Amino acid sequence: MQLTTFFTLAASVSLALAGCFTGGETWGNDIYNANNLMYNVVCKGLGNSVYNAGETKSWCYHLTDEKRVDFSIRNFQNKRDTLSYDNCILLLREIAGCEHGGRRAYTKFEFTSDPNRGRCAVRGPLPDNWPWPGA
Repeated sequence: MQLTTFFTLAASVSLALAGCFTGGETWGNDIYNANNLMYNVVCKGLGNSVYNAGETKSWCYHLTDEKRVDFSIRNFQNKRDTLSYDNCILLLREIAGCEHGGRRAYTKFEFTSDPNRGRCAVRGPLPDNWPWPGA
């Protein structure tokens, strides 16, 4: 077993024990689109912002015509704080490490990534140059 494979498996196992959902929709082949949405839309823009004490920000995007992803980030502190880009990127590990999505607290924020059947009731905003307009 290669060393990098070992560390990848170890990271996945620790995430699985820390807050992976055990049922429901899986990422399947849509993991690439989910990662792109999280990295390019949420962490580079929407999620990288100021959160009031206890505030939750949520976004929904279409992965396919019949599958969506629900992302949320919550400040669980009793004070206002700014989510850093680096902490937002930690959510990508939650997506990669949990077949059904999951919820995990990192530092002062809680992240949720959840693949679901169906369409978004309200779709999150996308950048003007986003290559998949249907997301």
